[in-house]
Amino acid sequence: MRSLCRAACRAALVVLTLVMAACGPGVGGTGTGYGDEPGAAGLAWFAAQPEPVCNGALASVLACSAVVAGGSSLPTREVTLSGACAVATLADDQVVLDVICGGWVFAGRWGRGGDTVGRYYGLIGTDPMAQPTDPGTLDVQVDSSRLTVWLRDANGALVAGPLVLDPPTSGAGWRSE
Repeated sequence: MRSLCRAACRAALVVLTLVMAACGPGVGGTGTGYGDEPGAAGLAWFAAQPEPVCNGALASVLACSAVVAGGSSLPTREVTLSGACAVATLADDQVVLDVICGGWVFAGRWGRGGDTVGRYYGLIGTDPMAQPTDPGTLDVQVDSSRLTVWLRDANGALVAGPLVLDPPTSGAGWRSE
């Protein structure tokens, strides 16, 4: 009886371990991605201020709501766009960009720096399963239903881009998650 109980406990631990691993960040599960840390670190490193993403050109892409108390509107959906070698997910004022063919990942938050241009500030890494560590920015240009993005390092040098990202072609409009 005791060995049966031990076997059942071991089986339960294995199942629990597999379930918890499936919910991790960056794998499309129910994890929270990289969280707020990369965006906060990027904003601090560049001495930029957070700004509501709906105050800029991305408002139409994110289907921002009407203005709420406090003077800004909020994104109403999460959007995933893809291109020849990159995938970007925009949620609230956060972005995660995976540059597949270049081996880069960027996670950041929308803000405005000393040059008064709105962009994503965050961290760049080379392992999509690990927290990015190097400061970087993501410049975004909106053209109808298409985004063109440029990933830059802390010194402003181009890391990747221009990358053209489109909504999915299998259906009308943007894909909401």
